[in-house]
Amino acid sequence: MSGRPAAGLGRRETGHRHFPLLSDPGRAVLTAYGAYGETSPYDKTVTGVVRSTVVVDGAGTVEWASYDVRAKGHVAKLARELGLVRPGGPA
Repeated sequence: MSGRPAAGLGRRETGHRHFPLLSDPGRAVLTAYGAYGETSPYDKTVTGVVRSTVVVDGAGTVEWASYDVRAKGHVAKLARELGLVRPGGPA
């Protein structure tokens, strides 16, 4: 989910994903899930969107959440945590 308006979400941001990138310019949903607030990218504290992954089940219950994630290796870690791959298997 992005804090930017939907019209501002270009192909570069969504082209490699297998699902749509949602827009929350009012930041209500981002705030509710703890994904908006103080963060320290590049060792500088700012208020903004916290790079996060929140997995929500069909009933709306948060099943898994991780905050201040790094892009490198994150998908593989997520797959392991959710039991989508065997330990030691490909992600």
